[in-house]
Amino acid sequence: MPTLTLLVLNILLFVIGLFIVLTKRNIVFVVIGVELILQAAISNCIVFDSQYSNQLQGQILIIFSMAISICEIVLLITLALRLYQQYKTTDLDVLS
Repeated sequence: MPTLTLLVLNILLFVIGLFIVLTKRNIVFVVIGVELILQAAISNCIVFDSQYSNQLQGQILIIFSMAISICEIVLLITLALRLYQQYKTTDLDVLS
């Protein structure tokens, strides 16, 4: 696929994630939106790394970003479960 097409798809993925974060009031959907934003950023790194594939720094950055993304999603899901156990709701308006 051409680079421009992949960048447009990543921008679309980022905008969808941002829309979810800004409009949804459920903590689970907010976590999904944040994860979409992170995956769009990682996908952009992959697209740009494919242009300069002989450099190792881009590949290390991608692996590091994926590891951070996995840790982030685990922490956010754990936080959502704790909030649900304590308040019996996942609505952010009620929690605030």
